[in-house]
Amino acid sequence: MKNRLAGMRKHAWTILVCFILVSVIITSYQLYENKTSNFATPEALMPSYLHDMNIRIADLTNEEMYIRNKTFDHCDLWGPAMIVFSDSTIATNVGIIIVKPEDKDAIFVETTNRSVAGAVVFDNCVIRDCKLHRIGFIGDHDRITTLKAVTHFQ
Repeated sequence: MKNRLAGMRKHAWTILVCFILVSVIITSYQLYENKTSNFATPEALMPSYLHDMNIRIADLTNEEMYIRNKTFDHCDLWGPAMIVFSDSTIATNVGIIIVKPEDKDAIFVETTNRSVAGAVVFDNCVIRDCKLHRIGFIGDHDRITTLKAVTHFQ
């Protein structure tokens, strides 16, 4: 009888732990869905000044993979994307959202190449008080050093 009671307790704990894990996963997914289901429409992305929007980088690019003459103010920019800032692009107080602490080393990629295939170029843009999700940076040593100075991890 004692063994049977111990087995029932163990089974009850297993069910409880599974229930809690499923609840956490569902809640996390719902929070993610709420955040990402509100992406800006193509029409909303037309102006040069964009404020307080959830924006997919892919929705902004053209055939040349350039985003030109835009100001992003208090926006959430979503990848996946690797981006390059031109000399005329200014970034201030940029928060980088990472999932795993070890991802910090993979966010900034230094290169000596003048151009990078597949990267999205921000040309003559201002990025102010924005959060970047699933986005990395590519650039020369000086550009990466500057980007590290104006970004922080959240």
